[in-house]
Amino acid sequence: MKTITSPVTVAVMQLSKYDFLTQELKSIKIISGVLSVLLPQCSDWQDFQDGETFRITAGKSF
Repeated sequence: MKTITSPVTVAVMQLSKYDFLTQELKSIKIISGVLSVLLPQCSDWQDFQDGETFRITAGKSF
């Protein structure tokens, strides 16, 4: 899938722990539910809810 400006990845996630590594800038938008994320260079987990977006730069794990 692709928007006017960049590719888009769509995922449905089950309750679990995941580790991702970005190869390019990623904008992640929460469509439904709550996602708890430990962002790079942060020591506290952050919750993102319906309609919220966060970005991860290239080459970062989260």
